[in-house]
Amino acid sequence: MQKKSPSVHDMIWLKSKDCTSLALLPEWMTENWHLHLPLVVCRDKCLENMLYACIRGKHKDERYKVLVNHENIKKIQTAEEVLQLVNKSDNIDLFSHFQQYSIISDLAQTVPEIGIIGSWGFSLAISEKWVDEKSDINLIFKLAVNTIRREKWMSIYKVLKLMETQITITIENCQGGFSLEEWLTKDYVFLDTVDGLKLTPNYLIV
Repeated sequence: MQKKSPSVHDMIWLKSKDCTSLALLPEWMTENWHLHLPLVVCRDKCLENMLYACIRGKHKDERYKVLVNHENIKKIQTAEEVLQLVNKSDNIDLFSHFQQYSIISDLAQTVPEIGIIGSWGFSLAISEKWVDEKSDINLIFKLAVNTIRREKWMSIYKVLKLMETQITITIENCQGGFSLEEWLTKDYVFLDTVDGLKLTPNYLIV
């Protein structure tokens, strides 16, 4: 059976800490990076059988990109798979008192094709508290085809804006990733591609 290749925003667990770019480690990594914690796949150009992934610390400014060999990957988990972990018993015990939890749990049941990323995705994946009461909910929707029904997304956006918790949605298609809010409210979006951010007119997002 062919081995699944990781995609952008997937979480990966490594067999060992054998990565490039580890010559000068930031101080926070000595305490926070352990092999039981996943890395998050980045959108970047790389050599064949290699990919860039990000090591997360507990604070927003603690991110460190490394180059990983595919052979060193032990486990892959997509953002959609992570969302379905919200009702895992360990996560219910840890997070059910958070206001955000009920929103995430409802999404897992009603919109299973959506995924969760960011600090909430990371916390659900490892069943550890890397979030607080103010943590945003970051969602991702991967389009199988390059067609977006604007009316559908506008109705979703209006519902999300009414919630007390900050919720963002990233849309992924074959062109790259972009903010749902930007696409609905502005003439241009910042399209995230392997060549970096590109300011792109809305009508070119298909």
